[in-house]
Amino acid sequence: MADYLDTEIYRVAWIAPLEVEARAATLMLDKRHFGRIPQDSSDDYVYRAGEMCGHNVVIAAFPPGQHYGVASAADLAGRVKTRFPNIRFGLLVGVAAGIPSPSRDIRLGDVLVATAEREIPALTPYGLGREGKDKFQLLVSGRAMPMTASIVRSAIGIIKGECSQAGKLFLPYYEKIKDEECANGTFHYPGQDLDHLHGLDSSGNSYLIERTPRPDDQRTKVWYGNIGSGDTLMKDATKRDELAGAYDLIGLEMEAAGAMNVLPVGVIRGVCDYADEHKNEERALVVVVVAVLSIYLSSRDAGHWLLVVDNADELVMVTGESSDSPGLPDFLPRSEWGRTLVTTRSFDAAFNIVGHNIIELTGMTLEDATVFMEKAVSHPRLLKEKSDISSLLDKLTYLPLTIGQAVAYMTTNNVSVSQYLRLCDKTSTGLIGLLKQLHDESYHSKSQGAVATTWIISFDAICKASHGAAKLLSFLQWIGPKDIPLRILPTLEAEGGLIAAINVLCSYRFMSWREDGQTVDMHHLVHLALKTWLAEKPDQFMTQDNAIKHIAESIPTNTRENRPVWHQFMDHVLPIVLGPALVECSNGADLGYMVACRLQQFEMSAEAIEVLQKLIGIYHDRASDGSDQKLLEAQHTLVAKYVDHSYLEQGKAFIQQMMTTQNAIMSPEHPEQHKLRFWLARIDVEYGRVTAAIPELEHVVRTQDQISPNLRYHGELGRAYVKDGQTKKAIKLLEDAVNPPKALPEDHYDQIMFEYALAEAYGRINEVERSMALIEQVVSMQKTLPETHPARVAPEGMAWNILDEFKMKVRENERKIARLNLQHIPASKLDEYVQQRIAELDQEYASGLDQREAWSRKLSKYFHRLFEFGGRDRK
Repeated sequence: MADYLDTEIYRVAWIAPLEVEARAATLMLDKRHFGRIPQDSSDDYVYRAGEMCGHNVVIAAFPPGQHYGVASAADLAGRVKTRFPNIRFGLLVGVAAGIPSPSRDIRLGDVLVATAEREIPALTPYGLGREGKDKFQLLVSGRAMPMTASIVRSAIGIIKGECSQAGKLFLPYYEKIKDEECANGTFHYPGQDLDHLHGLDSSGNSYLIERTPRPDDQRTKVWYGNIGSGDTLMKDATKRDELAGAYDLIGLEMEAAGAMNVLPVGVIRGVCDYADEHKNEERALVVVVVAVLSIYLSSRDAGHWLLVVDNADELVMVTGESSDSPGLPDFLPRSEWGRTLVTTRSFDAAFNIVGHNIIELTGMTLEDATVFMEKAVSHPRLLKEKSDISSLLDKLTYLPLTIGQAVAYMTTNNVSVSQYLRLCDKTSTGLIGLLKQLHDESYHSKSQGAVATTWIISFDAICKASHGAAKLLSFLQWIGPKDIPLRILPTLEAEGGLIAAINVLCSYRFMSWREDGQTVDMHHLVHLALKTWLAEKPDQFMTQDNAIKHIAESIPTNTRENRPVWHQFMDHVLPIVLGPALVECSNGADLGYMVACRLQQFEMSAEAIEVLQKLIGIYHDRASDGSDQKLLEAQHTLVAKYVDHSYLEQGKAFIQQMMTTQNAIMSPEHPEQHKLRFWLARIDVEYGRVTAAIPELEHVVRTQDQISPNLRYHGELGRAYVKDGQTKKAIKLLEDAVNPPKALPEDHYDQIMFEYALAEAYGRINEVERSMALIEQVVSMQKTLPETHPARVAPEGMAWNILDEFKMKVRENERKIARLNLQHIPASKLDEYVQQRIAELDQEYASGLDQREAWSRKLSKYFHRLFEFGGRDRK
């Protein structure tokens, strides 16, 4: 586990509320500080730390999905102030709505800096006030806000006074992060062509304002002035203009008023919209992509193409949300080299796209449907009753889907048209109603009945003809319809086994094989119809509880090789364990525990904790005295999740609760009590209380060794020894923990942390090669883990800490060599010597790491300093 960062060394707080804002801020750091920030269970904000321009900076952001606004920002600022007691000043950096005016040509991408005028602060909290006689009145003229810190105001004043074109200064920093990944794609400037500003005429109608594009090197400008802050997301141009006119605002945002009351920050915002009804961040990236694609297809470079726009049925999508907003035709490419085909069920939509150039497709006629059926049937003899064909086609509403389904049934079961027609007549109209929940505007009610009829007939036929296929159908209702691995399906010994049963369903066109031959799919409408149909059958082949028992027995072991299979299983088992089946089915708890233990690998730690909490309740009801082994296992697993993900206070409280229960039924030296004492000591280690943790860990190890050595206990005591400087003791314990036979999987969290600690210990005794070998091994394992896995937070920081120590040793050794060697090397050969030595060190010490170039650059700088030293020594 990563060491905790020293929160007292940080002087600058950079509050970037949204994830994409925090990502951009992180990319701007000159050096990243890796480690953990002490947090209690109520603090779920995201912190990142590092260095920028010589300052130690902490970046604070909301967790994904949290509601943003004034109150949330105030809470975040308060947490920052508490966690980092020596913060000297803060900055609130992110996006905002710009408010252009005749005197301010504010555009998307411009920078807004909140500045004060005389005694008037830089922010207007436009949501804070009271209703007056005529209108909403802001408190104290809307300016009841603290002043920005003086050091920030001074810096802004210097930049404003000395840099008339400060926007040019930003462009190099944009180049630094351009094309870097973020949550919504990559950081990329979409271009001025997509910057649309709308005005309102005297009638209140919106119109597009024509603006001359700026030169590329001047596309970003900086504006200084008053920024409005409130909880309301402004999407009304009229209200925006009223506020701007009353308070001379240059922009609107939603966090500064909250943060400023807690931590007086400098507010710096990038313009992302104009606070009008055209604001739509969710569609912004889509619009950019579609626009670029349209431009490309309109050029000759695209060659010949056919673009099909299917199911363009929503009129608002075709015409646009308002008279001046773009609709579907505005995005369609136009080129003599290509053609666009649009399908729709709406005549109004069709007319808005192509005018009168509409090709109306009618339904299949009796003649068309007859030809289709005759070509689809492999045995013409099945169609010998010509008089019944028209009756059947009419009942199937001439739909290709229902005709194809009927033909599949007749071919598989050697049934004639007249026989199938009788089956249709017998089918219960009540069963046809099972597809009510499948309602889709793509089907008329009559055709819905036809589809249901063909499926019901086929379901009944399968259950009568093939016990194995019927059992398979019964199982399939309890899992998802897509990407179904064969190994999750029940074993069928009779009638040719599982493959034969699958092929029966394929013959009815209910299932299809994927190219890999190991997975199958079922159409989602067929799957939903199957579930509804079987719900009315009390004599099902397989209940959900039986299905869960089979899935639990089929789940592969938790090894790296089986991880792809686990990915396939997870889509099917996760809905089960997060749903009511976890509690309602007797086998649900066992499956839930297996899944919870593996969810961390899929970046689902919150789901794992949720499932474990429910499981503890289930097991507790079964054994209220707290002695049930499954209950104890679930409790210890929950503790591990708490500790591994830094919910230390929550974990500590839960452990103390367990100890209270166990003290009444177990002796203090019971192995279960040792586990709890181990976890409490581990929490002490994470908090840096190593001297308090070591005696407890030593007692646990000593007592447990008398029963059976526990390598996890050995490894954790070894980690504590490393932190305490007891290197030799640490190495002995850590080597026991990481060397074969291993008690933990090779990519287990503890295994990775123990190997890191051992690498650090080797580095301290100058066992460089062994240290580097472990680092390379762990970095390799780290790459297989999800990005949010706790073992991925530590490796970079700890690995480079070890490398830094190692490079210091290299530097000292090379200085000694320089005194002897450099004076004997001719000046003309110095450059050659430098490059040769860099290459040697690069190959020797950086092999296997993805930092070769950075390592070489650092060594180059080191050698420059080395030559200066050598030159002075020679003189």
